[in-house]
Amino acid sequence: MGGDKDDDCDSTSGFSIMSDEDLEAQEKVDMFRQEIASRLKKHKKTLNILTIGTAGVGKSSFLTSLSAALCGHWHEYSLSGKHGDGRPVSFFVQRFPDCGLQDEAYKQPYKDGRLPVLIDLAGLSNETTEVNEELLRMLMYGRLPEGEPVAKAEEIGIRQGVEGLRKKYPTENPDLKVDRVIFLASVNEKIPEKLIGCVIRAARPSGTSNNPRIRSIPVYGVMTKMDKAEEIPADDVKARVKEFTRCLGLEGSEHRLMKCINYCQSTAPERESRTYSRLDEPILRFFRQLVDPYIMVSSDQEVEDFSHLLPPKPQPPAPKTPVEQVERLWQDVSGNIQFNSSWAGWLMIVFGLFFLLMTFMFRSPEVDMKSLQLTCTRVRDMPRYGGSSSLDELPELRAVCSSLNTVQHCVIGYIFWIIFVIFGGFVLYFKNYVKDDKKNN
Repeated sequence: MGGDKDDDCDSTSGFSIMSDEDLEAQEKVDMFRQEIASRLKKHKKTLNILTIGTAGVGKSSFLTSLSAALCGHWHEYSLSGKHGDGRPVSFFVQRFPDCGLQDEAYKQPYKDGRLPVLIDLAGLSNETTEVNEELLRMLMYGRLPEGEPVAKAEEIGIRQGVEGLRKKYPTENPDLKVDRVIFLASVNEKIPEKLIGCVIRAARPSGTSNNPRIRSIPVYGVMTKMDKAEEIPADDVKARVKEFTRCLGLEGSEHRLMKCINYCQSTAPERESRTYSRLDEPILRFFRQLVDPYIMVSSDQEVEDFSHLLPPKPQPPAPKTPVEQVERLWQDVSGNIQFNSSWAGWLMIVFGLFFLLMTFMFRSPEVDMKSLQLTCTRVRDMPRYGGSSSLDELPELRAVCSSLNTVQHCVIGYIFWIIFVIFGGFVLYFKNYVKDDKKNN
């Protein structure tokens, strides 16, 4: 996995691996896998692990070897290598969820935990520049969007400087913030001190005026191509490992640095059909330390936000005429309510007409007020002639009187729904017609 050349896979190397499985190594491999699964369960979030190194250091082989060690099956998950002019195949930041394990059967031993996301950054040059440091800081704070080409961000940094990068990528994504950094260096190449310095300043800021951030990310080291150490004088190998440890600030914490032999043609010729316990054991031992839940990012809640560098949004001119004032008020209200005012206007008109129709259809029969008055007069005079004036004895009259209340309610309903329809038309007017008039002017 990754975007740099797997130079550590050199078939001319004299290193050889025993073809038979070593029982003791296999027992340790099984034990480490169980311990890793147990430690992953204790994490509250999925770890993001960033791997960094110069081009050709063997990041791709290391990430593939790590996946093979975790699941017991070797697969080449992505393109690796370099073009003829030395450019890496990929300039993207590649993210591999679940440590690159794609088969559900391979994830089964870790199903109750959270397998980390491996982040492979294309090989960087050994340079100390403000742009390089800002690019690394963007990655570690989750400001570089997923799938964004590093080359594009680097070009912006070269043309517009650090401030241009901060304006282009002002806010962070908490899910992309890095929790661990693995720096890879080759035993047969000079230690890239300048690049390591950039990484350390980005991962472990000093909290000073020059570097005010305080969020500190644990940094680990991997010395690759140890299968070629026999080709180098022993003193040189020892000195290079010591220098690498010093540059990373791991003196006294050597357990956070691994001397690695990756899967490749010379070390694992049958890797497509089997894995090698002697290769898996040191990788899993290192990874077990890497996912230790008691090792945490300090000041992890620190947020990096450069939104204040963005130009303020232009404010519309102040309204002058009463119509413009009402239109501005409506825009503010509709903007806060978060709905489409055209649809709202049409819905008000449709609902208003519908309920007007319902009110008309279910209205009470019309009442002849003259006849009703004459009837009421007769009822009033009935006691003079020995009759009764109780409505209970005159059901027809009671029904007519009850309908009067219904008529009043219908009138109120007519008025309400007519106002509702008018207001809907008012909404459409200020949404469409006033807007069209402004365009025409």
